[in-house]
Amino acid sequence: MAHPLWYAPLTLFGTALVMLRLFAAARFLPTAEFGTLSAGLLVASTFSVLGALGLYPLLQRDLPVLHRGGRGAIGSVRIHQAILVAIGLCAVSVAAALVGVAAVGLSRTALVAALFNGLAQQCFLIVTLRSRSSAAFLRYGWETLLRALAMTLSSLSVGLWTGSAAWMLWTEALVTLVACLLAWHAGGARAHRAAPLRRLLRTSVAGLGGVRWRAALTLMAGGTAAFGLANADRWVGALTLSAPDFGIYAFGAILVSIAQTLQATINAALLPWLARLHLSDPARALRVAAGTSVGLMMTLLLAGMALIPAMAWLVHTFFDRYIAVLPLLPWFVATAAARLSEFWSTWLVVTRRESTALWVQLSALPTLGAALYAFAKPAHGAMVNCALVGATFALVPWCIGAVVSLSTFSHRTRPA
Repeated sequence: MAHPLWYAPLTLFGTALVMLRLFAAARFLPTAEFGTLSAGLLVASTFSVLGALGLYPLLQRDLPVLHRGGRGAIGSVRIHQAILVAIGLCAVSVAAALVGVAAVGLSRTALVAALFNGLAQQCFLIVTLRSRSSAAFLRYGWETLLRALAMTLSSLSVGLWTGSAAWMLWTEALVTLVACLLAWHAGGARAHRAAPLRRLLRTSVAGLGGVRWRAALTLMAGGTAAFGLANADRWVGALTLSAPDFGIYAFGAILVSIAQTLQATINAALLPWLARLHLSDPARALRVAAGTSVGLMMTLLLAGMALIPAMAWLVHTFFDRYIAVLPLLPWFVATAAARLSEFWSTWLVVTRRESTALWVQLSALPTLGAALYAFAKPAHGAMVNCALVGATFALVPWCIGAVVSLSTFSHRTRPA
């Protein structure tokens, strides 16, 4: 079996390009416009995390098993079902935006651009799942890298030319859709020859009634809760801070975005691989998930705290408009470490404990009040209090997820 981390250099380079575009945008966009770009990307990511009403995470778990069992045709139908549901969800959201539903202070144009951006992200993840589930990790790595390169160059070019966050969002959406179409054609060439697209779409629509919607919606609820808690600080900031202040906060939160993007990139290959491994060796699958989570957490936390002075120097030297972010750096480092190393939920999804994963994510809610009472003070400023929200929703579920995952497996394997 090919190891999923073979594709890591390609995807990590692609992720670095995507993150560097944010730093570049922070350099040439006005602070308020950078806040608009960050808010638009937040809306796009929120749409994408809905996972086609849960069909995408369900597909992540089931497609490797279908490929292994020689049932790739069923997998093709489910891929197209997920794409159709994502398109329908985007149509409803765009209609709501056009009739005046607002979000985080975005203009109507920027909001629609953000929704199309989210649709493009979702479709790209769905289409490339075929290569990940069939262990073609290098192909997925190249797909990710080429999309990141094209998106970064085109988005920054348009941003420099127009100075508009909305146009950057539109550009990234169009580039991602093109990458999606190319990956769809290349990855499913055999399936397309075996079944004409029109017949495949008819079969996909007719089969929507037979989808395991309860499992899909549970996965969507868990993913949405996890994402909502992971980005609660940015949602609160986008809704309560002024556009320039949110631009400053969003600049610091790039560190957390990098962590979340890396985690999603790793998890995109790790989850299907763990699902395959769990079929033959559950104990080894848990060791991989636990070792990845604990090892990354300790390494990132220690390294991140040691590098705070270097981060402060970079801000002073290259991003002096964002100096107000410096008191937030310890909070962002702790949050980023927990986000990047959180693979306990991956284990719970692989073992079909979706409800448990949801409750683990929600476990931070009761502790938030205590954390705010202990640390949040009016004198600290709204940005520090937002950062505290983010750290609480990252660290508490990580700890509880570790306890639940390890104790659940120990209980299951304990001799009678």
